[in-house]
Order: sequence, then structure tokens, then C-alpha cells
Amino acid sequence: MTLIQPLTSGWTPMNNLKQTMPVYSERRMFTLFFIASVAAATSAAHANAPMVAETDSQAASLGYKADASKVDKAKYPRFAAG
Repeated sequence: MTLIQPLTSGWTPMNNLKQTMPVYSERRMFTLFFIASVAAATSAAHANAPMVAETDSQAASLGYKADASKVDKAKYPRFAAG
């Protein structure tokens, strides 16, 4: 048994990793990296989202207020702070 593989044998560190790593572990690593990359992409997209203007027609029709303490409780009786 030789500890150092000759370069002409087609050996690469990835081949050695695939020989020692079970298939289910490769799937887990792929899933982990995929979920992490999606989470990072969505959090970056939400971080750069602009604030909704209170004067926007749809925001005004829904009674949107950027500061919840300014909500008209008589007009919106189901409003719950928090």
C-alpha cells in the first residue's frame, strides 16, 4: 500500500473524497449549501427593499402607516399593536 498516489493514476483529492464519503452525505451537503445560498440571496434582496410610501394609493386604501402608533383605531377597530 502506497500512501502517495502517483499523478499518472488518475487520482485526485475529489476521487479520494468520493471514495470515503457516503452518497447520503453528499446529498446532505448539497441540500445544506442550496438552502444556505437561497437564504442568503433572499435576505440580501429584502435588505435592499425600499419602504412603502404612505401616500401610495394601494397603501392608503389599506390604511398602511409606517409608524403603527399613528393608526386610526376608530377607523380600524381590529388593529392590534405589535
